[in-house]
Amino acid sequence: MDAEQFKRIFVPLNASLYRVAFHYLAAEEEARDVVQDVYVKLWNQRKNLDAVANPEAYALRTAANLSIDCLRRKSNVLYEDVEQVSETLTDEADQVKIEDVQFVLECIEQLPQRQREVIRLAVLENKDYKFIAGQLHITELNVRVNLSLARKNLKHKMNKHDRLG
Repeated sequence: MDAEQFKRIFVPLNASLYRVAFHYLAAEEEARDVVQDVYVKLWNQRKNLDAVANPEAYALRTAANLSIDCLRRKSNVLYEDVEQVSETLTDEADQVKIEDVQFVLECIEQLPQRQREVIRLAVLENKDYKFIAGQLHITELNVRVNLSLARKNLKHKMNKHDRLG
């Protein structure tokens, strides 16, 4: 695929790629970064793109995959931070607290996507309902409902495992 074909096929997908990335990440700057990464990845694969039956679907799937990778990296950083703190603690009670935090983070990762996004923004990033609603393109009522469901699901998971309940 030459540069002209690439421009003709992939440049018009910019808004769609952004929507996909934003859907996963709920953060404008990170979504823009993912879109740039998509274009770099596609450009680096341009010699093989002629064989792709549906370039638009391929580009959108690439955006979704890179967004998911970004979320995983963010989760891993959070886990690494918890692990670094736990290594400095020698008190057994502190170690139990760290294990509890790790367990809660694992439970959050198991929530449905929208609940996970809302609880991440509300609790982990301390954002208000209005901000979250704007980021996720939902109403503040939907934010409250998803946050309530997320908390209920977390409580259920923790009680089920007889942890923190």
